[in-house]
Amino acid sequence: MTAGTQIEREKQLMDKKAQLEQKILEEQVYAKLWMMDHNKKLEREKTEAGEKKKKVNETMNILTW
Repeated sequence: MTAGTQIEREKQLMDKKAQLEQKILEEQVYAKLWMMDHNKKLEREKTEAGEKKKKVNETMNILTW
């Protein structure tokens, strides 16, 4: 009976470890997706800022003409 209890305990510990490893893997995936989204956002903001600066320069050129 003691051996059965020990085996059951070991099984529970292995299950808990597997669940923890799965959770860590999922968190890594979400972190990677967040970083990809963040990088896209930064690139988009950089592009929009460049376009806005270009439009302002074009407007200033027209006004000074």
